[in-house]
Amino acid sequence: MIPEEAPGHSSKTGSLPRSPSQTPNNNAVLSEAPVLIEATQPDNADAHISAVSVETTDKIDHVIETDRDKSGGGSISPSALHRVFRGVVEATRTPDAVAKPIFRWISPRRGEAESDQDSDDAARALTPDEWCDAAAEGLAHEDLRQLARVAIGVAFLREKVRRSQHATAADLEWVWRLVHGAMTHLMTLGPRFSASRSSQGFLAVPLCSLLEKGKIDELYRLHIWLPDGKRSNPDFAVHSHQAYAQSWILAGVGTDYQYTFKTVTNRADATHAVYKLNWTDGKDTSTNYKTHQTSSTVRNTKAHGCITKTRGPSVHTRDMSYSVFCRDFHRTEVAPDTLHATLFVFDSHRGYDKEAPVLGPVDLVSSTHLRNPIGVTPAALANLVDAVRSWETLMEQRQKHFERAEREGALQDFNRALTLCECVPDFPNHVGIEQLKERLKIVRSLKAALDPRSSDPNQRRLLNTFTTWETVGFRRLSLRYTARGEGEKAIKAALKGVELTKNSTDPTVIAMSRLFYGRALLREALKQFNSPSGCTPAIALLDVGADMDTIDEQGYKALDYAVFNGDSAMEALVLEGLRRQMDGVMKKEVARRQDETKLWKGYRELLQELRPLLLSSNNNQNALQDVRRVYADALAVDAEKAGQFDVLKSVCFTDFLHFGKIPRSSDKLSGTGDSLVRPYRPKVQYDDEPADTADVVIFFSYCWINKGPGTARDTPDDSDNTQYKRMVNAIESFLRLHPSVNKERVRIWVDYACVDQDNPAPGVAALPMIIAQCDALISLVDDAYYTRAWCSVEAMMVQTLRRSYSHHMWYEHVLSDSGGGILREGPMNLEIVMTDKELTYEEDRPKVMFLERQSKLLG
Repeated sequence: MIPEEAPGHSSKTGSLPRSPSQTPNNNAVLSEAPVLIEATQPDNADAHISAVSVETTDKIDHVIETDRDKSGGGSISPSALHRVFRGVVEATRTPDAVAKPIFRWISPRRGEAESDQDSDDAARALTPDEWCDAAAEGLAHEDLRQLARVAIGVAFLREKVRRSQHATAADLEWVWRLVHGAMTHLMTLGPRFSASRSSQGFLAVPLCSLLEKGKIDELYRLHIWLPDGKRSNPDFAVHSHQAYAQSWILAGVGTDYQYTFKTVTNRADATHAVYKLNWTDGKDTSTNYKTHQTSSTVRNTKAHGCITKTRGPSVHTRDMSYSVFCRDFHRTEVAPDTLHATLFVFDSHRGYDKEAPVLGPVDLVSSTHLRNPIGVTPAALANLVDAVRSWETLMEQRQKHFERAEREGALQDFNRALTLCECVPDFPNHVGIEQLKERLKIVRSLKAALDPRSSDPNQRRLLNTFTTWETVGFRRLSLRYTARGEGEKAIKAALKGVELTKNSTDPTVIAMSRLFYGRALLREALKQFNSPSGCTPAIALLDVGADMDTIDEQGYKALDYAVFNGDSAMEALVLEGLRRQMDGVMKKEVARRQDETKLWKGYRELLQELRPLLLSSNNNQNALQDVRRVYADALAVDAEKAGQFDVLKSVCFTDFLHFGKIPRSSDKLSGTGDSLVRPYRPKVQYDDEPADTADVVIFFSYCWINKGPGTARDTPDDSDNTQYKRMVNAIESFLRLHPSVNKERVRIWVDYACVDQDNPAPGVAALPMIIAQCDALISLVDDAYYTRAWCSVEAMMVQTLRRSYSHHMWYEHVLSDSGGGILREGPMNLEIVMTDKELTYEEDRPKVMFLERQSKLLG
């Protein structure tokens, strides 16, 4: 499998990442790899877009490895790098005096005979990392090194394309690090990246531009759709390309649509006309492509036709790649409020058509688009793309933590993602502030022209309108200051907005002004009262009513910290704060929170020891035995945990058979008087108790059906022992399914026997960890099973274990027409929602909901 982990770092190139090509599988030829192809082949030059997922998970396991020698996919020859650097020089307008030292560094022996050059070229091929190391050593100025790195990154992608190899997620990350570093570096010797606004709505930054006689030979660009609402003119959205195009998605989501165009003779039937494209660079206007354009113009050729959508929407997300053949019609759609970025190449070596048209309105003569990006710099664009990539990575990690019920990790990554929103470099809040100040100045001048004492209704109406505008301006100004972290200015601006509403009769204007003033004050107040870092200041501010329920960036509250740290004095202080916060009327609720926090601490500490064993591979047949041993040892040495959680107990199946009904926890073996229920004992003993040698421990999940005449209310079964008989039948069916299991060494866990009925709390609290230690859970399913809260939470726990690890079994026992029953696999796709489940005793609901939350920790 091709690794997706971020590459390491070169010792010679500082922060430069190591190229993924250093990993053997990255040079795999993917001719046999399963790919996602979206293509159409209609009769008339229709669009053909192939989308290839480059997620390096199980989707492309079946790659063919190649040797990583000098001719393999992991190396770049001097001639290839020399060619790409020519394009970088053109794209960045690098002066000759700056470019020459780099050309000499790439090919110091280009003056030799051609045959000698070819031989030397092959011998001097280097891996991308070796080229980066060489640039760090051989180029004296940082500008030169940054330009060389862009060329190395582009050449790396180019070699991937030439060899028909996938660029993996790790490849794209490595290339992006080089491009981002160069675009954000402050060049001092003259080279500069430039941005232009495409007619398709995105901003384009050329990275490598190779032109031959006015046509594109190879052109690599960074394309960025900003979340600024500026998108392509919908009248000209459907277009084609002269050269074959390939795109690698860096960030965000784009949607592609494909079309065919069929000419019509009757103009009235036409939906579109064919337009011819010219480019202008300030010196010349023609159909010849210009790397640095000032404008582009499309002119109606009077050729008319109709378009038909052949495919779409095709959604493209990060680390995917798709291709568009020359002259094929398509359009790309990006939501106006989102950022989308791609690395894009036009490659005439894979197809070229000089007449590739744009489609537009039937009646329009021409349309000109200005390419000016209006103040947007390439460095700012690169930083925005990098921020969104970081956001996506953190949100993906958060989702993975969430799916595994790792609340701390999920909240940490989510808060890191939110932090990115507050620290994007070059975000133009200062521009917005100046614009708002200018608008406030204008509206005040309009008010000044009116007589505030006038009785003219028109003047009064205008005065009220202008005052409302001024109020809105101060509210927005307050938000801008808040975003820049200028709290005092935010409060002053919001307060001015409130003062302007003193004579207002509009309740909405008054309410909104107070809202923004309160918001500005709240931000400052919360910094003092509910800081999410360090020792919670709320503890020290108890007397002024600080919120004891504040959750910090780690997912913890003040009580959690006090309990986790074992600080009884702090715990008492926080509990007092909670009592005050709840007005002293919910003492039971405060006590419940205290108990749950202590149990949560115990769960976390125990599961930290058990999870590595649960994660052990399928080959470890003793994994659950190891889990039982570690759990028993942990309780044996920790008196507090031993008081909170019950040990694993079980009943020998043969004893269960002889007993004839579901035993109670206090029942004894006939004859010996020994307890029918035995705790698990590790194999190494320091007393006279025998070690448990059970092969399989089976947990029974079932409904209590203690109804009917002669049935005690505190027993789980009816007078016919229906559930007991089902358990016996289920075990016998299990043994038939697993003939290697010795009947004499099967033990069962059933709540009425294994939870102390006179002190059930430790047994109930231990439920998630008990199920984790059992080899199988069998659900005695009937019409009521999935409506009952206790049954549902047990099923949810085994679902979590089954999804996360490879050691547990889950069966449903279903009654058959013959009166017996059958075992079937438990439904892993069943969604269990606890909020609507039934309980015999409603006071048990907090316990069940707490267990539901803790069950997620099992994942």
